[in-house]
Amino acid sequence: MFKLPVALLFGLMVTPIPFPIILQQIATGLDGWSLTGNSNISATHFIGATDNSALAFRTNDIERARFTEAGRVAIGSGTADELLHVAGAIKIEDTVGTTAGTIRWNGSDLEGLLYF
Repeated sequence: MFKLPVALLFGLMVTPIPFPIILQQIATGLDGWSLTGNSNISATHFIGATDNSALAFRTNDIERARFTEAGRVAIGSGTADELLHVAGAIKIEDTVGTTAGTIRWNGSDLEGLLYF
């Protein structure tokens, strides 16, 4: 761990950073997650936090989904009041050749058919 000083670094002027920067070398092919998939993974390999922190997923630098510290999932919201909290519409389609139905919530009533 090191802190960048107010000085010239590789010919560039840098300003103090109020937090430490930790650099770690990852051996090619040995550690890390590949964007093209991984093999030989086990139950000890995971994407997430090892402390009591939430895990957020972003697109276009906007948070779209979050696994909270309590294990709840929030989609379209930064907080989850239930195990699954969706802020927005949900679309459930059937599969061709099945009798799968739809679930619709109109704000006060459950509408439509629900098949099991």
